[in-house]
Amino acid sequence: MQPDYLLTNEEATARDETYKTLQEMVDLKNEKLPHFSGPDGWRSYNEYLDSSERILNGYTPSKEEQGKEDWQSNVMDNITRAKMRAVCASVGLKMPEMKYTAVNKNGIRSRRRAEMMYQTVRHSYLRENPTMQTFLEVWGMLSHGVIFEYEGYQTGGTKQKYVKSFNSKTGEIEVDERYIDVDQRPINVIISPKDLYWSTFHVRDIQDQPCLIWLQKYSKSELEQEFSKYPNYKYVKDKPTVNSLSEQTQDTYGFKYWNKRVKTDEYEVLRKFSKEKDAYEIWINGVPILRNPIYLH
Repeated sequence: MQPDYLLTNEEATARDETYKTLQEMVDLKNEKLPHFSGPDGWRSYNEYLDSSERILNGYTPSKEEQGKEDWQSNVMDNITRAKMRAVCASVGLKMPEMKYTAVNKNGIRSRRRAEMMYQTVRHSYLRENPTMQTFLEVWGMLSHGVIFEYEGYQTGGTKQKYVKSFNSKTGEIEVDERYIDVDQRPINVIISPKDLYWSTFHVRDIQDQPCLIWLQKYSKSELEQEFSKYPNYKYVKDKPTVNSLSEQTQDTYGFKYWNKRVKTDEYEVLRKFSKEKDAYEIWINGVPILRNPIYLH
């Protein structure tokens, strides 16, 4: 049986602050603003995304919504999707060249730092299919009006069983289990606009946002592969387990903050990037997995 996690007062305060910040960001994306005006007036960012995806997927409004009679046809000619595919195919055939500049701690330009970042990002592309990656980036830009990407480094591993001995006469097998590290490497992840949350619409450069939160849904095996070596991983519980606990213990896991977003077989991984608080945090179903400064001092 998994042990229950007991938060310190400081961790409890940080947890409440993080999930309340997330809720403020959720409300921001649901707020109607003139920036996303449509035929019927102001829309929220989420309504704008929904409308964009409906057009892309050839959504056909009902006859009643369009004021049509029963005898009239109701077919959508999805030329938008065909045109977009043609544009993406032409643009995405070649990966664009990247240029980087960097400075050292004294504010002086550092070619070595810039080259290191260039090679890291370039390598994350070349490990996969750079043509397909560029296609998906352009597709996301055209369909949503924006593209978010995460450049990081893949770590972790998983437990695997292996046969220590086998008796061919009796068929007896002795099995053991060991931890296998994954192939650690730079990675590039295209983030859905629905999974990323920000502090304000009035800061154009995402790198200058005071705070960002990235929500991801993991399966049990995915979670174990990436986070099983973290000290607090052993305290992470799935939704049915937390739901069966006492109300007081549920509060320890911040159940009220995430239970409506998480399905039975899912785990919610929350990554918080806060420049104003100099904090990089990872929370999984209310359990603090990592709480570090965002900058390397």
